[in-house]
Amino acid sequence: MTGDLGRLFGHFLDMDESIKTAYLISPSEGDECITPTKKILFEFLEHRNDFPLYLYFSDEYVLRERHQQFFQQQDVDYTIQMVYPNRKHHLDPLVYFTVELKNKKALRRVVRKTYWLGEENVFYVISNYDNLKFTFEER
Repeated sequence: MTGDLGRLFGHFLDMDESIKTAYLISPSEGDECITPTKKILFEFLEHRNDFPLYLYFSDEYVLRERHQQFFQQQDVDYTIQMVYPNRKHHLDPLVYFTVELKNKKALRRVVRKTYWLGEENVFYVISNYDNLKFTFEER
């Protein structure tokens, strides 16, 4: 799925046919929506109680070591994927985290620590599936 959905998220998303539903939680616009949105997100995911969940985000602020240290301290499993784009436009690889959220406790700890990335319009997605892969394509 691309087009309007891609423009809405600020990233182009390609979703295969096996994904039947995607949710966008955005009750209002502006700075006043951040706290209510986070509360709605927690309530929604905790009510669904469908774990594990997978948090994907890009390390646009070059905080990889800080994120890794936090995940290790919290005993949270994570992986890092490096994407090497065309060198004429980017000097450094793009870094993406995948974090496994095994239960409600991990969800709350990790999202509380990382939610600000989504607030900053950094790529930030929570999924039921560990199947998101990152590639670089010139458009």
